[in-house]
Amino acid sequence: MSTVRWSAIRDKHVEAIGREDVERGTSRLISQVRAHRLADMRKRRGVTQREVAQAMGVTVGRAARSRTANSPASTSLTATSPPSEASRSRRHFGDEQFKVG
Repeated sequence: MSTVRWSAIRDKHVEAIGREDVERGTSRLISQVRAHRLADMRKRRGVTQREVAQAMGVTVGRAARSRTANSPASTSLTATSPPSEASRSRRHFGDEQFKVG
């Protein structure tokens, strides 16, 4: 049995599906993974959604919606007020940090 590298056939399959659809699907999957990681970290640390929302500078509703499949984390975790330059892309939760967007 021979093997074929994904890099050798990727473009053919991407073009068959459509590059934009593949990019949307990729973004959706990445958002889902981030949302699950955030929820796991929140539960491990015993932190409420309200506390996470406050730490991230978003509303509680937006933090809760970040868990849904059709609500990408990069969109749903939009800050309610502009974060400082130092905290723009990472939020710290004790000894853990979470990259936003």
